[in-house]
Amino acid sequence: MFTPLNKYPFPTAPTIINWECFEDLLDASPLSVKNTIQGNPGHLVDHLNRWRESGEEQLVRWWRIDAGVSGIESVVKIHESIRSTCLISPDARFLLRADTIFSEVPSGTPGGQGDPLYYPSFTPDLIDCPCHSAPRVVNAKRMYRHVEAETVVKSLLVNMGIPNIAYLELRVAGSAFMCEQCDDLKIRMWDEMVDHYRHESKSWSGVLIRRPEFEVKHPIKFFNPHNVLRNLRQNLLVRRMEEFPVDLDPRMFCVLCRNYRRSRVFSGEEHVLGHIESMHGVKNGIQGLHYASYSKLVRFDSWGKKWKRRWDKHHNIVGEVP
Repeated sequence: MFTPLNKYPFPTAPTIINWECFEDLLDASPLSVKNTIQGNPGHLVDHLNRWRESGEEQLVRWWRIDAGVSGIESVVKIHESIRSTCLISPDARFLLRADTIFSEVPSGTPGGQGDPLYYPSFTPDLIDCPCHSAPRVVNAKRMYRHVEAETVVKSLLVNMGIPNIAYLELRVAGSAFMCEQCDDLKIRMWDEMVDHYRHESKSWSGVLIRRPEFEVKHPIKFFNPHNVLRNLRQNLLVRRMEEFPVDLDPRMFCVLCRNYRRSRVFSGEEHVLGHIESMHGVKNGIQGLHYASYSKLVRFDSWGKKWKRRWDKHHNIVGEVP
């Protein structure tokens, strides 16, 4: 669970006792400390606010340096509203956005930038869960803009129509997100979905390293459907689920993938047509040529030769595969 934002980040005792309002309390009794704080709580709150604000300003400064910009997008929404965020500082609003992401290492580091880090749920010196720990010094270590994760997240959020959403809202939604480019209907948490797209974007190497089961005269094209920068149909990339999906549509499989020994099964004609355009660049896929009903999947070796002749004949007429 997240600690309320008005309580975290919070300085540790070694930090607080160095503040001027506590200089005379280093050797005082616990009762004296308690009475001093209760006697003027506003003084402590002012110090806490300045402490947080200085850390937020530093983070934003680092982000702007990495991005090479002078301004920031300070709109952040929760439940599609700014009502709960409009009173906090522009820096804090920017840091709470789902597409404001940090790393402990700079972009271009061999091995990548590691896991995405989101404010306020990180500090550089934490060992255990950051939500239940407190840093002694805000931003004691230089933080960097996580370019790769930011690119993926920005594209997903714009595609979903929620570009200004707070990370906190996505995090607390739990397992509520389904990848529209996959055929497994797996429900993921938001962080898992971001990792899924990052992994698929990096690991894609095509399937042409495999020999097709049936050699065709006109080659089949393959594209990475998880490449967020290449979304041919502007298909929905991620669906936010209100309830667990019920698979009632007839199951279809992609014949083009099956010829390369990849079993890609989809629920419904619309889903498989989206896959065919995203992965193979084919608009208006034809049943029997680009896809077929699931019942034919296991018998592909028996009718594949007939499919191959139909594929080549089709492209002899209409021309090369686009």
